[in-house]
Amino acid sequence: MLQLFRKKERATKRRLEILLDCNQPPSDEERQAFTAHVEELKAAYEKACGAPYSPTGPYPKRGRKYLDAIRRCQRVLSPIRNAPPEIWHAIFKYAVLGIEQAHSQSLMLGNLRLVSQHWNSTACTCPVLWCNLPLIDFSTMAAPDLTNWSAFAHRGLQYYLQRSRNLPISFTFHFWRDPDSDQMPLQSQALDWVRVLAQESHRWNVVEFRATRAILDALSIRVKLGRLGQLSRFVFEMRGTDVAPAFSTIRVDFLSNAPRLRHVEFDSLGLGQGVRNEYYDDTVFNVALPWEQLETFKGAVQRCQAYPRLMETSADLGTLKYTSNNTETLPSASTSLLRLTKLSLCFNSALPTESLISHLQCLTLPSLKELEIYWWGSFDVDLYGTVLSLIRRSGCGIERLATEHNLNYHAHAQTNRFKEVLYHCAGLTHLDIAYLGGSELGVLIPDANRAKKPPLPNLRVLTVRYPVNGPQAQMDPVPLIDVLHSRTDPVRKLPSVRDLQDIYVKHDDQDQWRAALHGFGNEVDTKLIRTPFDPSLYVVAQRWKAELIRESSIASALAEMEVFDPRGRDTRILVWLGIPTLLASIGNDKGGRTLSASHPLSIYRTQAEEILAKWKPRLLGDFQSSSYRWCFVKRATSRVRYIGDAGVEAEDNEARTEEDWKRMLGRGDIDVWAAAAKGAAWLRTAQDPSILYGQT
Repeated sequence: MLQLFRKKERATKRRLEILLDCNQPPSDEERQAFTAHVEELKAAYEKACGAPYSPTGPYPKRGRKYLDAIRRCQRVLSPIRNAPPEIWHAIFKYAVLGIEQAHSQSLMLGNLRLVSQHWNSTACTCPVLWCNLPLIDFSTMAAPDLTNWSAFAHRGLQYYLQRSRNLPISFTFHFWRDPDSDQMPLQSQALDWVRVLAQESHRWNVVEFRATRAILDALSIRVKLGRLGQLSRFVFEMRGTDVAPAFSTIRVDFLSNAPRLRHVEFDSLGLGQGVRNEYYDDTVFNVALPWEQLETFKGAVQRCQAYPRLMETSADLGTLKYTSNNTETLPSASTSLLRLTKLSLCFNSALPTESLISHLQCLTLPSLKELEIYWWGSFDVDLYGTVLSLIRRSGCGIERLATEHNLNYHAHAQTNRFKEVLYHCAGLTHLDIAYLGGSELGVLIPDANRAKKPPLPNLRVLTVRYPVNGPQAQMDPVPLIDVLHSRTDPVRKLPSVRDLQDIYVKHDDQDQWRAALHGFGNEVDTKLIRTPFDPSLYVVAQRWKAELIRESSIASALAEMEVFDPRGRDTRILVWLGIPTLLASIGNDKGGRTLSASHPLSIYRTQAEEILAKWKPRLLGDFQSSSYRWCFVKRATSRVRYIGDAGVEAEDNEARTEEDWKRMLGRGDIDVWAAAAKGAAWLRTAQDPSILYGQT
């Protein structure tokens, strides 16, 4: 009996010692034991120090060991140890669910679980934390890696499905072949995951697939009609190439009976990749959806009758973006979409221009805020007259407008119609147009139009697209610079006009606009806003840019950069051409993830980081020296950002400086709408690779 008592006493003592090294809550008996032990320690402290223990001190050296023991025991008795699980669940939800990218929430969840056993067990009993699955990505792994990874990841998937219980789940699934890599994912593994996910299709909430046709075919077989009761958003972007035969038909009908489905995106053209997918050009897509309940539809397809169905039955549509390279006709019946706020139409030459104009004349859109119209057909049409008629008929307040970039402005008085649209749309904040000449751009200069009320007083972002046809080098940059100066210079700008914050120049795939603007560096107009100008450095930077893109010449470019002295040079040239962006990307894949140590490019990562660190003070100093910031967005897109004199004076703010550094690396606060690749030129057959290259 005595041995049993001692054994129980030893077990209790071990339990108390364990509580000292973790954050689990003590039981009532354990709390009493710790309370009694604290009193014993306080008595021992008083005996050793000759004074009673006080929480505020002072603490003699003789009482230190008792003080540490008292504090350790008091941590066990802390009220936070006894916080109910509901409080921890609320804290965890705030930390995890507040992350914008749902598939990235698993990283935060994993970090929380590593804090302690108590946090781990508490997180595992909160189902809502397990509803957003980690990114399922088969696109970047070699077959051997995938085989070893799959069994481990499959168990993780099962944990998520079990711990989320019966709550709706959301996930993103990637599977395609990277054309720049020899890594071919194991299709059987990916299809096995589709099978597991399809078994839980009754719980799908927001799901996104970027995959080959094989995955879409598997979904059509595995997902049964009537099982998608929780689905609210469905995205499928066709990526890569696989077994799709020519002139085939793809039928997607498993979404037709989803009672909560409101948002659908379907892309078989390759908009998500930035390069048109010609593999499915002759494929017919039959998509069956619950048309009458849709609020968002974004489609990019070859042959599909989705658009007429949307016009007929989708009265609740708020966003409609439709791109097609084989549409031959559009509905001509009068249609009113009372809730539509965003409309984007993009067609190629298969659609007669008269059909597009006739269709726009039949629409009434009283809530419209954002309008994009592109087509690749005849340019001898009254586009702006039709747009103006649509706006007036609808009585809508347009805030963002983007139109075709190869319009014949000499036909149907399009220059005057263009001016009428701009004067009518006083609330316009974003404008996306062709790279026009001085006569057309002149309407955007407020102090040149004093006879009338200044046009577009609220314009904040202007996007101009370099032409995809003709000699790009003939485009004059001075009129555009004059627009920027007239809307930002404190002396010249009219009081009723807001500052123009950003200008984006897109489709400049050969740096022709940058070269032309640099060539005007000594002109009066360009000096007014201090355009980047350093002829010898510009030539060197252009060569570095070409060498950093080619793997075989990276080493020589980095060696030359290591000895380059930026002092006394206009280093804005480097930022404008994207040299820091290219250096920061060395050693990363296209998704920004760090390459493995075995990859040939990984050996240059440290060298590139050291060059950036050495250049950073000088680059930041030149970049922040003017209120006009010349930025690199991507290979065919540049940006001029105006921040005003007040912004220049506040540059000592550390957070602002880091924001500027991100912009210099191409990671800043880019206006997604303004910088996005748009336009029917994207739908053309890529006879000239530069046409499509400028869109990537």
